[in-house]
Amino acid sequence: MMAIKDVTMINVGRFLFGFSCGVFACAVPKMIEETVPNHLLGQFGIVTNLSITFGQMISIFAGVGLTSPTLSNSNYYWRFVFLFPLVL
Repeated sequence: MMAIKDVTMINVGRFLFGFSCGVFACAVPKMIEETVPNHLLGQFGIVTNLSITFGQMISIFAGVGLTSPTLSNSNYYWRFVFLFPLVL
């Protein structure tokens, strides 16, 4: 939805993406707590939080390239920013 060149669709896509990330950030720790044995709970919680934080850091650093004059003139950099999460 965010690849469509319409401001309304971009905003709707960003809202849905943010909402789903928020649900994920709240639901996964609870799911881990219910399924992982107690002696491994600390390790799994740390990995989940680090993964979420690392993903946010990657997206922020990818967005910095959009303000670069050499990269922002490229027709392909924005596609890299949106498609890179598929690789992960």
